[in-house]
Amino acid sequence: ICKNEKIKYDMEGLEQIANVSSGGMRDSISLLDQVQVLGKVNLASVREVLGKSDAHMVEKMRGFILKMETQQALDLVDEIYMSGSCLLEFSQDLILSVREQMYVELDNNSDLAAKLSRIISLFYELKQKFQDSGLMRQTLEVFVIQTENIFDCQMPTSNETKVAQAPSENLSAKSAKSEKSAKSEKSAKSE
Repeated sequence: ICKNEKIKYDMEGLEQIANVSSGGMRDSISLLDQVQVLGKVNLASVREVLGKSDAHMVEKMRGFILKMETQQALDLVDEIYMSGSCLLEFSQDLILSVREQMYVELDNNSDLAAKLSRIISLFYELKQKFQDSGLMRQTLEVFVIQTENIFDCQMPTSNETKVAQAPSENLSAKSAKSEKSAKSEKSAKSE
């Protein structure tokens, strides 16, 4: 279509259109039509039409979150919001980026992979809570602040988990003994 219509393009732009439209021809043509109005069909023009976030900004945000640089991350949310970029698209790109890193870390650092998994879960929980309000900026701000808690707390090792469960097992055994004693005392008093 681009060649026949003499539309200037690069492959990155066309690939982005194909990805966004999930290979659907009609959606691709419609998006191509919108983007070509801006001039050359390239990644920047496709992102502009879609309100897509810049990959550099996504990586920057992921870095701030992983380093627990909360204020810088909040400033970046504000910057993205003020630029007019779609925060929903940005947040989805961010979560995809975190997910990709989670899979890389599964073999290298299972503790980090587990924390990344909790970050993804946290995002979806918050997104669900804020969904009706349409307050994506506030959702991202709360998300950024709460991710710091995930990295602040240490995840228990399997031995720590067993130790942590032991007192509750002891309490259950003690309460069972107490109930037995109380029943014995009751029956002794009634006799």
